[in-house]
Amino acid sequence: GGLAMAGMFAYIAGSPFVFIEHFGVPEEAYGWLFGSNAIGFIGASQINRRLLMTHPADAILRTGSWIAAGAASLLAVAAITGFGGLWGIAVPLFFAIAPLGIIMPNATAGAMAGHGERAGTAAAVMGIIQFASGGVASAAVSALQNGTALPMCGVIVACMAGGIVARLTLVR
Repeated sequence: GGLAMAGMFAYIAGSPFVFIEHFGVPEEAYGWLFGSNAIGFIGASQINRRLLMTHPADAILRTGSWIAAGAASLLAVAAITGFGGLWGIAVPLFFAIAPLGIIMPNATAGAMAGHGERAGTAAAVMGIIQFASGGVASAAVSALQNGTALPMCGVIVACMAGGIVARLTLVR
């Protein structure tokens, strides 16, 4: 969950430069691109609500994480090759960010499970992890800035892939 949040912060930190400066999207149109990802996030959270009626949260979390990591990988390929121009970045970015509406609530529920008597502490630790990793990811996008989409895309793919690795190695 913390690494997924970090990926979202990398998107928030890098997307204005990528869309407005790199691709020349007018500032007044940037909000539409940003808003479409917010709609994807909200839509995924609504799908999550329905999926939870018939599927275990852990399975939904796992699937959402793989979708986000796969889309982030396509995003990195587009950033490296320039394939598809603006839409080569915008479309996989949508599919990397939207699953956070599935990942975040299920990761939070999983992290909180079994800590009912310490729910406040567990929630605080989860918040610290999410926002600290988000700050690191935002700083990484800035530090790696080279005038291309690659810093944002690279940090997003590192975060999403890191989430998969953490899930496979740390979750029992």
